[in-house]
Amino acid sequence: MKTISQLDSNEYFVAATVADADPMQAGEFLLPAGAVDAKPPKTPDGKRSRWAGSKWTHEDMPEPELDDEQSEPVPDYPTEAMQNVSFEEILEALEKADLLSQEQKTRRKAANKAVAEFDRQMVRRSKRIEERKAARMAAK
Repeated sequence: MKTISQLDSNEYFVAATVADADPMQAGEFLLPAGAVDAKPPKTPDGKRSRWAGSKWTHEDMPEPELDDEQSEPVPDYPTEAMQNVSFEEILEALEKADLLSQEQKTRRKAANKAVAEFDRQMVRRSKRIEERKAARMAAK
């Protein structure tokens, strides 16, 4: 795995993310859509970072635009409510909006299957342990 940079549609830095190793080509990495193979920038306060093809540039943060009905701008950073959203909830929302690729959907189903099987194994193991404890108690 390798830390890379996720960009928005205008090439602005959004977040650090991870690229997985390519299982088909040694030394290569699989980049998520909209990501660049670059370390996350060190963005100065009051600035935002933009990818300029081969390096980061820093621009002043724009003033938020207000709609006629808005009294406060909508933040372009995670609010406390947004930070409490689980990764699973985000994936579910993306899947509902049909924004996941077929490969991502297949991987998600396989991961859910593996987690469910692990849970079943843990339940069986717990039952066996409880049965052994009960048998030892009955033998005393």
